[in-house]
Amino acid sequence: MNITSPAKLLFGPRLTRCPHHITSPFGLFYTHASRVQKFLDSAREELKAYFGNYDYTIRRVPGAARNSKYEIRANYTLRGEHRYFVDGRGRTPAEALLSVNQMREFLRKLAILA
Repeated sequence: MNITSPAKLLFGPRLTRCPHHITSPFGLFYTHASRVQKFLDSAREELKAYFGNYDYTIRRVPGAARNSKYEIRANYTLRGEHRYFVDGRGRTPAEALLSVNQMREFLRKLAILA
Protein backbone atom coordinates (compact mmCIF):
# COMPACT_ATOMS: atom_id res chain seq x y z
CA MET A 1 0.00 0.00 0.00
CA ASN A 2 1.62 3.27 -1.13
CA ILE A 3 0.27 6.49 0.31
CA THR A 4 1.34 9.58 -1.61
CA SER A 5 -1.88 11.57 -1.68
CA PRO A 6 -1.76 14.51 0.74
CA ALA A 7 -5.55 14.47 0.97
CA LYS A 8 -5.47 10.84 2.10
CA LEU A 9 -2.96 11.64 4.84
CA LEU A 10 -4.33 14.99 5.95
CA PHE A 11 -8.05 14.42 5.74
CA GLY A 12 -8.54 10.68 5.52
CA PRO A 13 -9.15 8.32 8.41
CA ARG A 14 -6.34 6.77 10.37
CA LEU A 15 -4.86 3.70 8.71
CA THR A 16 -5.57 0.37 10.34
CA ARG A 17 -1.97 -0.77 9.96
CA CYS A 18 1.33 0.77 8.97
CA PRO A 19 2.26 0.42 5.28
CA HIS A 20 4.72 -2.43 4.78
CA HIS A 21 7.49 -0.27 3.28
CA ILE A 22 7.74 2.00 6.34
CA THR A 23 10.16 0.97 9.08
CA SER A 24 8.77 1.71 12.52
CA PRO A 25 11.13 3.99 14.45
CA PHE A 26 10.19 2.67 17.88
CA GLY A 27 11.65 -0.34 19.57
CA LEU A 28 12.07 -1.21 23.18
CA PHE A 29 13.38 1.37 25.65
CA TYR A 30 15.82 3.37 23.54
CA THR A 31 15.64 4.05 19.82
CA HIS A 32 18.98 4.68 18.10
CA ALA A 33 19.47 7.52 15.64
CA SER A 34 20.11 5.02 12.85
CA ARG A 35 16.66 3.53 13.37
CA VAL A 36 15.02 6.96 13.30
CA GLN A 37 16.92 7.73 10.08
CA LYS A 38 15.71 4.43 8.55
CA PHE A 39 12.15 5.50 9.37
CA LEU A 40 12.69 8.94 7.83
CA ASP A 41 14.13 7.32 4.68
CA SER A 42 11.40 4.68 4.36
CA ALA A 43 8.59 7.21 4.84
CA ARG A 44 10.14 9.88 2.60
CA GLU A 45 7.20 10.09 0.18
CA GLU A 46 4.61 10.14 2.95
CA LEU A 47 6.55 12.82 4.84
CA LYS A 48 6.71 14.96 1.69
CA ALA A 49 2.99 14.54 1.12
CA TYR A 50 2.20 15.50 4.71
CA PHE A 51 4.82 18.13 5.57
CA GLY A 52 6.01 19.50 2.22
CA ASN A 53 9.00 19.06 -0.04
CA TYR A 54 11.64 18.43 2.64
CA ASP A 55 14.12 15.63 3.23
CA TYR A 56 14.47 14.88 6.92
CA THR A 57 17.67 13.79 8.64
CA ILE A 58 18.62 13.25 12.25
CA ARG A 59 21.89 14.57 13.62
CA ARG A 60 23.71 14.28 16.92
CA VAL A 61 24.94 17.72 17.92
CA PRO A 62 28.35 17.58 19.63
CA GLY A 63 28.63 19.92 22.60
CA ALA A 64 24.89 20.63 22.70
CA ALA A 65 22.96 20.97 25.92
CA ARG A 66 21.75 17.67 27.35
CA ASN A 67 18.10 18.33 26.42
CA SER A 68 18.94 18.96 22.74
CA LYS A 69 21.62 16.41 21.86
CA TYR A 70 19.72 15.28 18.76
CA GLU A 71 17.98 17.35 16.14
CA ILE A 72 15.77 16.60 13.17
CA ARG A 73 16.67 18.76 10.18
CA ALA A 74 14.36 19.52 7.28
CA ASN A 75 16.58 19.92 4.20
CA TYR A 76 15.40 21.75 1.10
CA THR A 77 16.73 23.64 -1.93
CA LEU A 78 15.89 27.28 -2.55
CA ARG A 79 17.04 28.86 -5.82
CA GLY A 80 19.65 26.17 -6.24
CA GLU A 81 21.09 26.61 -2.74
CA HIS A 82 20.94 23.81 -0.17
CA ARG A 83 19.34 24.94 3.10
CA TYR A 84 17.83 23.40 6.21
CA PHE A 85 15.99 24.28 9.37
CA VAL A 86 15.82 22.42 12.65
CA ASP A 87 12.31 21.03 13.04
CA GLY A 88 12.76 19.10 16.28
CA ARG A 89 15.18 18.64 19.16
CA GLY A 90 15.48 16.19 22.02
CA ARG A 91 17.86 14.45 24.36
CA THR A 92 17.20 11.11 22.61
CA PRO A 93 16.55 10.36 18.93
CA ALA A 94 12.94 9.38 19.70
CA GLU A 95 12.32 12.62 21.62
CA ALA A 96 13.74 14.63 18.73
CA LEU A 97 11.45 12.84 16.28
CA LEU A 98 8.36 13.30 18.43
CA SER A 99 9.13 17.00 18.95
CA VAL A 100 8.72 17.72 15.23
CA ASN A 101 5.58 19.79 14.72
CA GLN A 102 2.63 17.48 13.90
CA MET A 103 4.83 14.33 13.95
CA ARG A 104 2.70 12.62 16.61
CA GLU A 105 -0.40 13.14 14.48
CA PHE A 106 1.46 11.86 11.40
CA LEU A 107 2.56 8.72 13.27
CA ARG A 108 -1.00 8.15 14.49
CA LYS A 109 -2.31 8.48 10.92
CA LEU A 110 0.15 5.78 9.85
CA ALA A 111 -0.88 3.52 12.76
CA ILE A 112 2.59 3.68 14.34
CA LEU A 113 1.55 5.46 17.54
CA ALA A 114 -1.57 4.64 19.50
